[in-house]
Amino acid sequence: MRRPAPSLPCVGVWLLLVAVLPATAGVRINEIHYRPKNESTAEEFIELWNHGKKTVSLAGWRLDRGVDFSFTNQALQPDTGLVIAANPTRLAEQHPNLKNIAGPWDGRLGNNGELIRLVDASGKTVGKIRYATEGDWSRRVRGPLQEGHRGWVWQSGHEAGGRSLELRQPELPSGHGQNWAASQTDGGTPGRKNSLHTDNLPPMILEVAHSPSLPTSTDGVAVSVSIVDEKTKDVTAQLHFRNDGAEKFETVPMKRKNQGLFKAAIPPRTDGTVVEFFITAVDSGKNKRTWPNAGPDCPRALYQVTDDRPDPGRPVHRIILTAKERAELAAIGARQWYRTSDAQMNGTFINREGGKISVRYNVGVRLRGTTSRAVAHKSRRVNFPNDQPWQNRTAINLNAISPHVQELGSALFRMAGLPAPRARAVRVLENNQPLGGPSQFHHYAELDPLNSEYIDWQFPGDANGNLYKGGGHADLKFLGDTATPYAELHFYAKQTNRWLNDYTDLIDFLRALGQTDGSTLPEALPQQMNLDNWTRHLAVHDLLGNEETSLVTGDRGDYALYAGITDPRFVLIPYDLDGVLGVAGGEKSPVLRATATTALGQALQHPEVATRYWRHLEELAHTVFKPEHFSRTVDRLTGDYLPAAERDRIKAFAARRRAFVLSQAPDSLTVDTRLAKRNGWHVSDSPEVELTGTANATNTMAVRVDGQAATLAGPIAKWQAKVSLRPGLNQILIQSLDDRGEELERQLVPIWHGAIPTKPVSGSLERNTVWTAEKPILISGPMQITEDATLTIEPGATVCFAPGAHLQVAGRLIANGEPEKRIQLTGLPGETRPWGGIRLNDATETSRLAHVDFHRTGSYALELTNSAMALDHVRWHQTQTNLIWFRDASLTVRDSIFPALEHSEHVRGIGIREGGELVFERCQFGRTTGGNDVMDISGGKRPGPILELYDNVFLGGNDDGPDLDGMDAHIEGNTFSGFNNADRPGYFSAAIATGKPKPEAGTWLNVHVTGAGNTAKSYRARMDGRSRFTDPNLEQSFDANSLEVGGIEDLLTPKYRSSFAKNARVIVKTDESNITVVRNVFHTNDHHILLKENARLTAENNTFVGSRFGAIAFDEPKHDVEMPKGARLVGNIFQDNPVDLIHLNPLWLEKRWMWLHVFDSIIRRTHDWHGDRNVESDPLFTNPPEDVSLRHDSPATDSGSNGLDMGARVPGGASISGEPSALTRSTSATLVIGGPGITHYRYSVNNGPLSSEHPVNKPIHLAKLDPGEYTVQVNGKNSAGRWKSPGQATQSKRWKVDPSLSRVLINELLAWPSGNGRDRIELFNDSAAPTRLGGFSLSDDPAKPRRFVFPENTVIEADGYLVMDGGKNGGLNFKLDNDGEGLWLYNAEGQLIDSVMFGRQVEGLSIGRAGREANWTLTHPTFGRENQAVPLGQAQDVRIAGWTANPADGQGDRVILQNTGARPVHLAGLRLTNQPTGRPRAFTFPTLSFIATGKRLEMDSNWLGFKLAASQGELALGKPDGSWIDHHVYGPQPDGRAVILIPPPAPPVDQFGLSFEIADGEMLVTWEPGDGLIFRVLSSRDLSTKPWHEEAVLDTPPGRTLQFRTKLDGAMKFFQVEQIE
Repeated sequence: MRRPAPSLPCVGVWLLLVAVLPATAGVRINEIHYRPKNESTAEEFIELWNHGKKTVSLAGWRLDRGVDFSFTNQALQPDTGLVIAANPTRLAEQHPNLKNIAGPWDGRLGNNGELIRLVDASGKTVGKIRYATEGDWSRRVRGPLQEGHRGWVWQSGHEAGGRSLELRQPELPSGHGQNWAASQTDGGTPGRKNSLHTDNLPPMILEVAHSPSLPTSTDGVAVSVSIVDEKTKDVTAQLHFRNDGAEKFETVPMKRKNQGLFKAAIPPRTDGTVVEFFITAVDSGKNKRTWPNAGPDCPRALYQVTDDRPDPGRPVHRIILTAKERAELAAIGARQWYRTSDAQMNGTFINREGGKISVRYNVGVRLRGTTSRAVAHKSRRVNFPNDQPWQNRTAINLNAISPHVQELGSALFRMAGLPAPRARAVRVLENNQPLGGPSQFHHYAELDPLNSEYIDWQFPGDANGNLYKGGGHADLKFLGDTATPYAELHFYAKQTNRWLNDYTDLIDFLRALGQTDGSTLPEALPQQMNLDNWTRHLAVHDLLGNEETSLVTGDRGDYALYAGITDPRFVLIPYDLDGVLGVAGGEKSPVLRATATTALGQALQHPEVATRYWRHLEELAHTVFKPEHFSRTVDRLTGDYLPAAERDRIKAFAARRRAFVLSQAPDSLTVDTRLAKRNGWHVSDSPEVELTGTANATNTMAVRVDGQAATLAGPIAKWQAKVSLRPGLNQILIQSLDDRGEELERQLVPIWHGAIPTKPVSGSLERNTVWTAEKPILISGPMQITEDATLTIEPGATVCFAPGAHLQVAGRLIANGEPEKRIQLTGLPGETRPWGGIRLNDATETSRLAHVDFHRTGSYALELTNSAMALDHVRWHQTQTNLIWFRDASLTVRDSIFPALEHSEHVRGIGIREGGELVFERCQFGRTTGGNDVMDISGGKRPGPILELYDNVFLGGNDDGPDLDGMDAHIEGNTFSGFNNADRPGYFSAAIATGKPKPEAGTWLNVHVTGAGNTAKSYRARMDGRSRFTDPNLEQSFDANSLEVGGIEDLLTPKYRSSFAKNARVIVKTDESNITVVRNVFHTNDHHILLKENARLTAENNTFVGSRFGAIAFDEPKHDVEMPKGARLVGNIFQDNPVDLIHLNPLWLEKRWMWLHVFDSIIRRTHDWHGDRNVESDPLFTNPPEDVSLRHDSPATDSGSNGLDMGARVPGGASISGEPSALTRSTSATLVIGGPGITHYRYSVNNGPLSSEHPVNKPIHLAKLDPGEYTVQVNGKNSAGRWKSPGQATQSKRWKVDPSLSRVLINELLAWPSGNGRDRIELFNDSAAPTRLGGFSLSDDPAKPRRFVFPENTVIEADGYLVMDGGKNGGLNFKLDNDGEGLWLYNAEGQLIDSVMFGRQVEGLSIGRAGREANWTLTHPTFGRENQAVPLGQAQDVRIAGWTANPADGQGDRVILQNTGARPVHLAGLRLTNQPTGRPRAFTFPTLSFIATGKRLEMDSNWLGFKLAASQGELALGKPDGSWIDHHVYGPQPDGRAVILIPPPAPPVDQFGLSFEIADGEMLVTWEPGDGLIFRVLSSRDLSTKPWHEEAVLDTPPGRTLQFRTKLDGAMKFFQVEQIE
């Protein structure tokens, strides 16, 4: 419990205690020189004086507030002083006789007041002075004449007069301004007795108050005061008061209530009366003091009688002035705005909010603003005496213009993480008259002035820098190297450190800013300008639609700049937000109007600056300004006073403005040639063209055109380049690049330059030939490259083909273009008829096409027969027919783009050339239509070469993707999407389909002969190009043209019966498929895989998402096809599919006609398969279907085969598990090898020689390992027989072998047992022998290491555990704190051997060492055995659920966090703060702090170390990386009420499971729900479009068993059961 602070009536007791105070009590802060006459901080000093009778050692003492200075071995004799100087040398020069000097200090003293604190070596406060320049530290006097008016100002000799502040009477409390005065001499009296020292000070009049603060006409008013004097008992006091306007004061004596408390009463007054009063006190020596200290004509303390009480609502500010001064304020308001006065009146300020009232006397009240002074409702400025700040502020602005949008604008800036003055709507009454009319919604905006106090609040760790307010001429231009032009009126008004005429930081900044242009960013600028702050600031203004004339809208003024000391980069601070959110229009005002300011326009020309702006704009538009988030902000901040119609208007404006602003951001790479087009090509007669365009403004840092840098300028990422053209067709490559130089987008622009070729070539090339890029080549007819010839086409060349012309290759074709010099193979310009493509027939060598473009080809563009070709970066243009056909070929295609096709296939072929390969890698396949597959391939079987697909993107079609008929394949790392037949009712597509080929040229026939004895044997034969095959048993060839498999059987069977035996039988089959599908992503397909016709499937680590009918289909309805052989599914994720495995007849598995193995997958159990470790769960993708990477808390993480994640987002190659602990005694190890699609491996130890080849089912056994560190490298071979390169080998985790290892560890502890359980602690002996623990000790307090000492006979076995219960009855004599503490283990010699610190715990769960690294984490209680880690959720699952910022009396502030996820969360490093931009780490959770699943955590201000502001404030929860999870800005808080954002979790809903059976053409569904529930049964035949049909509504019967029965009609139908209200 906090002890109440002593009240002033106890001051007399203080005098009685002097005799027993320690010697340090005589040391006083005696003199303060904070503002030398020449404003030199080097001449500042603080004097300590020993007013006691004993010498005091200052060793270990410290000045730790205001300035920082640590004392060493100084001692202070009685009645002597020590001067601590900012610059001891400089002070000694000024005061040559001064001997006792220390220093220098760190920091500087504030010129407007400062807290100085002196602490002793124990940290106890010895003296604390908060000096000031106003109130009791000064005197009210008339100020200078300004436009005919003289207001009131504060005047003192120590403020800007060069005098020091002296303590007058050291025997009285030194914390009051009435005990200090300005020295009588310039520079003060350091080292000497104070010039104004006295033993008899006039009585100090303190804590003046009137009560009630808001009296009614029936209330008398009691005025109370505390008086402090050397002899308080001899003091007399009088109260003087009068009604405003009366000539004379009435005087009444004040009665003593106790030692120093005096009171007097003022009789009731009529409603509206303003009463003025002051107090005098006289001591026994006739020393007199008057409070307040003011001139004779200055209004004294005021209060006003009021019978009106405002309705509940926003805070109420009352300003009380005399009638005379209020009339003068009105007269000032009647002047022209440009001839106005800032003269301030003297008044009283009374605030009522949150059930509390606060009063400030002697405030200054004036009008404020510029052009806004011309409006009817005038804005005010209230200045509080700086010794009596209100809510830690000495001034507030009260703005009358659009207060509600000022409040929202300020909040939105701060929610964006930007500094901004606080703003809130309040009600203002001046002499009981409400200020503000309907246009202000009867409120004013209370704002922070731009001054040092705002900076102290906004930048608490870096508040000593310079704040500049930009005036009407401040346009950020560099004005030279001297301060004079910057300090001129309407330029850069310093708001902090004004006494230092030092503008160096501003000058350096503006110089660097002025040197910026579109191509050059001065090296110094990022060190002087916080680019993220400026660009984010401009983005917020643009989203707000600010229409105020200011710097950010292309003019000047209305902004502020701040540069700190720790961070000297200038930040931009908003000022005047009364023109935002549509109050002045602006819905479609241009963005980036700030570029009209030359300096900002130049900076935003640079991509590094411009991209920051667009990134911030986009991020803010999708967070702070996202409509649903923005709507909540508006309602939360203004819903208590702003009409719903205005809130709706603001929301609608913000949504429209957001949409408009986002539409202004260039989001793609565009090109403008300004050239005419012919048949799809641009045409240029000039050899040089200028290209222009825009790029994605958010990410583009550079643009390249044909490999050369283009000129790129912000703010909208315009680019320009000149390009030289070659004769013929030029494919100009334009690339946009990000800040890492990686390509974002590319465009290819075809430009024809020069004449159309007219000199043709044709016939045969019989020798090596080179075609250059000097001029286009024209092929007029069929042309052949003979066997011994090579045709080389150089980069940039254009080869034109006449209609029907083609290139026949029997030798070799080499066309190696370059990225910026692509080779063009095309028809003639202006010719629309296709040309005949390239045909390789029995070519002798491998041909190669790289960076080649095909234009307007016929079907097929490439034909290969018994030939080999490699394609690299090949594209097809203006082609919509079949592209590649092959037979018995070797073909590799990499990094190529296949266009969308109509009624055609990209690739069609049969057979792979012996020793060849069929590989497609990193290609993109456009969508096909017309019922055509992307690939229709057959004929590659293991152990020979097979189809290999790696990292391709298939964009869909209305038939299948790869249709593999009798083809084995390894398919890895691809993305398949968009294979659907939504536009073809009755049909469906599959991303991958299997089947058997029809008997045709190139097909293999598998002929099985029975009943013919040993004379005829089964055989395998291939059909030749004429569809003929030879039967080795009959020694006869047969023509099978147009025959099906059954027809061939009918052809052969009679001949076998005739030649061998009458019962001979022939069965003919074509090849089936055996496909390996690994690490692929499938989404938005009818079926992801169609498996049929005896096919086998191995599917490992794939992600199957969002199929239209079912993920993997095992049959093709309405088609007579054979069932598949089987499927092995390992490590896959099935999500959002109507059915995961469809058309799979349970009878096939039951009869073992096919096999199904399913392991380590997220899948719904629908069949009786073989396998385990499968789960039914949401995999928690990041952003499906586009991004199926796993969230941190996904159940698929580390849950797949061999320790991998489930799903496609796993590394390729081998996987390794089973590594020993990071530190182990064991000299052997067994490592398990796996990996998606990996069949064999080789390994090395510590990068030594590779082993021989092993199958993956054989582990690596290592034995007799020497001491040292080990890693194993594993190189895997996939199912296509392809090895990973040595550089792609998988590295094992590192471990260290230390056979001598011996240690005892704290291994597990339970600090929050469930129910009445006990704390538990587990030790583990990581040693090869038993360990005696006698004399060892455990403690939860390192200051008391022997809290529990192990008895002498305590032994822990080798690799054994010792478990102890907490509490006195459990064996230990201490308990663990579930809110967090530590545990320390010491050996018998008292040496610390292990420890663990932890924070908040989870009930029923322990913490322990887990995993091979033995790191501490949350664990299931497993005392006495190996620890088991608890899966943890993500930090962003923890949200701010609510808070209490204005608690009822006796209670503290409170913040509520809630874990909204499905797992406990580790809170370590998470940050809570009430000031995100100033104190982002106000509270940080310690390590091993947790919050349970679905639970709430309530934290009070004592725990957090900060309080929440009741008037208005912020609350943010952040991640350790600096990003924010939640950031809330709130307005005035209701008295004693909590704000609840997330309600407590609802109780769990009863779950029910369905069982079903099918018999006699009916399906029966059965389930057992809870009592009194109602259910609805729904059905659908098409999950994608049609609504669900209601089959039945059922009530739960008494027996609690529900049944639904329906007839099956043979058509596909889906059912679901849902519980309804």
